[in-house]
Amino acid sequence: MTALLELRQKISEVYGRYEAYVRICTKCLLAFLVFYMIHSQLSGSMNPRSWAEIVVATLIAVMIPIDACSILVAIFVIVHMLMISVEAGVIAAAFFLFLLLTYFIFKPRQSILITVMCLVGMLNLTGAAAIPIGLLCGPIAVIPAAAGTFVYGMILTLRQNSSVLEASAQRLTSMEKAAYFIKAIGSNERILLLMAALVVTIVVVYMIRKLPYSYAWAIAIAAGTACYVLTVLVGNVAFGVTVHLLYLSISIILGVLISSVLHVFLFLLDGTHTEFLEYEDENYVYYVRAIPKYSVARTDKKVTTITKAGDGETSEEDSFLDDDQSLDDYFRT
Repeated sequence: MTALLELRQKISEVYGRYEAYVRICTKCLLAFLVFYMIHSQLSGSMNPRSWAEIVVATLIAVMIPIDACSILVAIFVIVHMLMISVEAGVIAAAFFLFLLLTYFIFKPRQSILITVMCLVGMLNLTGAAAIPIGLLCGPIAVIPAAAGTFVYGMILTLRQNSSVLEASAQRLTSMEKAAYFIKAIGSNERILLLMAALVVTIVVVYMIRKLPYSYAWAIAIAAGTACYVLTVLVGNVAFGVTVHLLYLSISIILGVLISSVLHVFLFLLDGTHTEFLEYEDENYVYYVRAIPKYSVARTDKKVTTITKAGDGETSEEDSFLDDDQSLDDYFRT
């Protein structure tokens, strides 16, 4: 445990020293992956112009605040969907506008979860983000998490039905194509199952990690893992949704690893030194259960350098005598 705490302290010190650079690099990597995956899902072919679009969008994302990145991603998604189907692009624009008016205004800090969930959905690693979101955020985080998964569902549905929409461009009206696209999204049981698993897992993890126990976070991680796996497997059996066990296993392993790292850095408690305290004022009596966090005592090393002053005199900065005090007076006192 001591070695783990010392490693945590060293990593925290390094992160604190280079925090600005780490944030920029993380933001750049996240933006590049999101834009690349969106383009590859909706366009397929990569050419110099495609790479230029991705790089320019990434640079813009790095320069703007993190809260505005989701808006940039929304614009990127809408533009690419409009190039395939105008009706699908309009539906996506209406959905993002609804989110902007109902959620972004009140919880702008959590809007980045929409981008994260869209990315992990395109990577087939949705389970890797469910437990960490439950540990770090409140139950209101189910809204951006489910919204990000829904955005991935729109991208997946358009990719699967793009040939049908293009073939029926002359036969169907715009309203009929829009209705077909909405019906295709609603009938995508895999996306609905992922959204349900996310909501259940985030709520369960949040409720357990808020309990006043020393090992609440560890129990929440285990319960969240079991909850997500059971929800997905039940959906597989009950609704016949295809589940790729390889991707499910990888996402669960990644989710547990990320959650364990968060547990070590944010909420590692020493339950053996729990104290029960009592306070009282004019109106209330307070009973407090105090559980200390694991920590490593830092030892400040102090090195004193004794230098020899030139010409037999003691330099002013190294002198142990007060002004106008002789050596005899010093020993006499």
